[in-house]
Order: sequence, then structure tokens, then C-alpha cells
Amino acid sequence: MLAEEEHFVDEFLALLTAGVVEAEYVKETFKHFAKSRAISGIIREHADEAVEAGDFDVLQSNLRVKSRDFEEKKYACADTFNLLNIEEIYTNRNGIKTNIKLIDNIIGGMMNKELSLLLGDANVGKSLLATQCGASAVKQMRKVLHVGLEMSRARNLIRYYTALADSGDKISYGQIYNFAPEDHVFDYVNRLYEKYEGYLIVEEFPTGKCSIEDLYRLLDKHSDIELLVVDYLDLMKPVLKREQLRFELSDLALALRGLASEADIHVMSPTQASKGAKNKRIVGTEYSAEDYGKFRIADWAIGIGQNTTDLIKKQVVLSIIRSRNSEKGYAERYVIDFPTMRFVYMGPEIAGGQSADGH
Repeated sequence: MLAEEEHFVDEFLALLTAGVVEAEYVKETFKHFAKSRAISGIIREHADEAVEAGDFDVLQSNLRVKSRDFEEKKYACADTFNLLNIEEIYTNRNGIKTNIKLIDNIIGGMMNKELSLLLGDANVGKSLLATQCGASAVKQMRKVLHVGLEMSRARNLIRYYTALADSGDKISYGQIYNFAPEDHVFDYVNRLYEKYEGYLIVEEFPTGKCSIEDLYRLLDKHSDIELLVVDYLDLMKPVLKREQLRFELSDLALALRGLASEADIHVMSPTQASKGAKNKRIVGTEYSAEDYGKFRIADWAIGIGQNTTDLIKKQVVLSIIRSRNSEKGYAERYVIDFPTMRFVYMGPEIAGGQSADGH
């Protein structure tokens, strides 16, 4: 965009933010014009560089930077207490609900520009919890991108199909997996298509092959994503090869947090606990495998614990081990209903006659 055009954009946006509200048609027409000119300018400036390098990322990276600058300029408000900032507050309080009381009632749901982590031992239900959160978002007509790095796309689809069922659907994981009875499964999936098509994208990457740039490309490809589930952090390709794994994991957590902020979405990722978490009901950051530092980067984190008795009962304890905006240490008990692929609330976790938060 030329200097005089940028000056014109600044003046026009200043008028809008000062309270001179024109017809919505005029506003939208101008936004379209300004963005079109900005895109044209980037292509003119960087197309030759991208062609010579044979690299799409050169062009995509510059377009992302310009897009971010444009959006920040559009919403910037010089006055801290200007009423226009209410929009920022209102948007951020409208978190995506997970249907997990601990997350929705204490933490406040999945807010945009945030990174959340789910910590637990192997086979304790980390990926299943992430799927339930994703399915809950889809039910609220919030667009979800689920990137699987461990399970196949087919397995993740079966889980989502199951978790998206309403009480009247009378469908189970086993029925979908076995495709029996055929007519019932076919009719059910067809109903899902009519209700939710376009709100869920499930992608699959080989373990260790998915990079941060791959995630950016997927977000460029699929517009209007509000929740990105990466299953899971530890299986991503390192941002930079380091001598110790813990530094690589910190780099990945930092990159995911940056992606959440830049793309204005929520990013959720399960992460592996150490062997010390085995048979523990309360799993905290002290059981983080390889790297504790990734939890300092996350906005909030949930520990998933289970002892041998819980395993028999198909129960787990979810506890808040990290939160920027709410208390931590509070814990609740859930039973995992595998036929419906859901965590069902049972009540606060009780320890020594007291609830987990000491009350």
C-alpha cells in the first residue's frame, strides 16, 4: 500500500473509531477496498522474491504480517477507557464451552488468543478429553480444526461422530466403528452432515512431521477457525533442533501460544506426563515429562489423574494445575462413558474429608 493510501486509511479509520458511524455498507465497502489494495501491494513487492526462492512461505508470511498489521490498525484505540474497547472485552469473555464443569465454571471456557494444555499419563484420556472439547465447540457452531499426530483420521472421526450425538440419537462408538446396524449409522451420519458440515475439519500428520508452519498453512486453507486441537504437542516437529528435548517442547509451546494470539483462536493440546504420574489422582506440573517450562507459557492447564481403583471404575480426576485468571488446585471427579465418548461429571474430588480446594 502506498504512503498516501496508508494515510487515507488512517484518517478514515480514525473517523470511525472517533464515533463517526457511517452506513454499514460504506464501512464494509471501504474495508474491502483497503484489504484489496494491501494484498496487491504485497504481491507486487514480494512475488519476484517468492518465485526466485521457489517458496510459497515467503509470500504467505508477508501476507500474514500485513493482515495482522491491518487488523491491529483497524481496531486500535488510543484511549484506554474508550467505550470501543468494550468490544475487545466482550469478545474475549465469550469463551467456547467444553461441557466440562471444571473448565467452563472455574476457568471460563476456551478463550481466543489462549493456549491450554492437558497433562496426563498414557491412556488416561487426554485425547478423548480434547475430542469432547472439540465436539462441544462444534455443537455451538464454532469452527474446529483437529490435527491428529498419533491416531489415524478415521479413529478421530469415529470419536467425533460419537461425541456429537444428542440423547435422542441412540448411537454408540461401537455401532459407528462396526457400522452396524448399517441403516441406523448411515442415517445418523447423514443427520450430522446436515447439522454440522463445515464446522469440523480433521487432519492427519505422521508422528514428528507436523511443523508450526504446517499449522499456519492449514489455518490459511481453512478460514474462520475458532478452535485448533493439536493432538499432541510432544509429537510435533521441533521448531529448532536442540540438545535437550525440554527446550524443544518449550519452543513448541511458545510457538503455539504465538499462533493462538496471531490467529485470534484458542489452541488446545494434550501433553505427556512422566512415569511418576502413574496411579496418581492429582497430576500436577511436577509430573510434566521433560519440560515444566511449557506450563509457564500456557494460559491454563488441566491435570488428568487416575489410580488403580479409578481405572476399574472408569473414573478420572481433573485438576487445575495452571490458570492465569482463576484459582488452581481445584479438582473434580468424572466417569468416562466410552460408548458415548464423554466425560460425565460426578462431583468435587474429596481428599481427607475435604474437597480438593480445601473447603
